[in-house]
Amino acid sequence: EESSTLDVNRELYVRNAELAVRNKTLSLLHKIDDVTERALETDEMVDAIVHALDSEFSYPFVAIGLCDEKGRRLAWKAFACIDGKACPFLPVEKMRPLSLASRTNACAIALRTRRRRVASTLSAVLSPSIDADHVKAFARGSKVKSTLVLPLVSETRPVGVLVIGMDRSSKDLTAYERDTFSSLLGPITIAIQKAETYARLQRTTKQLREANHKLRALDAMKTEFLSIASHQLRTPLAVMKGYIGLLKSGMMGPLVPKQDETLGRMADGTEQLILLVNHLLDVSRIESGRLVVRLEPVD
Repeated sequence: EESSTLDVNRELYVRNAELAVRNKTLSLLHKIDDVTERALETDEMVDAIVHALDSEFSYPFVAIGLCDEKGRRLAWKAFACIDGKACPFLPVEKMRPLSLASRTNACAIALRTRRRRVASTLSAVLSPSIDADHVKAFARGSKVKSTLVLPLVSETRPVGVLVIGMDRSSKDLTAYERDTFSSLLGPITIAIQKAETYARLQRTTKQLREANHKLRALDAMKTEFLSIASHQLRTPLAVMKGYIGLLKSGMMGPLVPKQDETLGRMADGTEQLILLVNHLLDVSRIESGRLVVRLEPVD
């Protein structure tokens, strides 16, 4: 009976420990989810995620790099250090993009193979994005002993990497850490894709606004051209109509039947041109909002 009781207690302890890990993981997932809901810009989102993980686990450093749309290069977007003195050695805005064709960089290898990598040196993760001297200075001040590179990939393309710098061996990960990484990679990837989609929509919306503005300007120029051209055409047409009328009336001398027939055709053509010009003027009035509609009862 005592042995049975010990077994039950041991089982309860194990289950309670597992439940505690799960609760902590769910709490962190909720925190990350809250971050991704509030942040729409990609840079703002990844920065918030990095700092949330950094504050939760107190790692020497946490970083996120994102791939370009063609999946050829990785650009570092966010860096967080538990020791603020080490961070000045790693200004994100000065870190060079990394080619994903690299055969030595752990991030590039992780994205190509879609499998996590462990790097024993910071140089294997940060070079050639950062000069060797800066990497050495950071390594001296950060107390990093191993670096875990977790690929963020979707079904269609590589999205980026989550890099965890630890002050111990990657083999010493706690159950909470292992559970967290297994649970977080998917939501983080989806959140980043959502932010990237939002950014693309913003860029597209801006381009459409600019294109629409140009089209409106071109349309206004076209309307102005129609108005000017139509007014300029009316003057010579009115002169032609007047002289044709004088000739047909005989005021400028008698006409033979053939001349009268020809003048009749000229008069018809002139009337058609005048009607076309009037239509063009109506179009320009409509588009400029100057057309006046007079309503009156009819039979």
